[in-house]
Amino acid sequence: MSEEIIPPDPEQEQYAYALTRRLFKYTLVGTILFSATIISFWYFFV
Repeated sequence: MSEEIIPPDPEQEQYAYALTRRLFKYTLVGTILFSATIISFWYFFV
């Protein structure tokens, strides 16, 4: 049973690439904001 390798649709590939970049950006921003929150709590309450 041999699987044929179908090249991805360029439009679909571009969409997936954009989605990945957006998710990466949100993850990065979320990590930075989370760290800033923890540091500010530590600064104010310790």
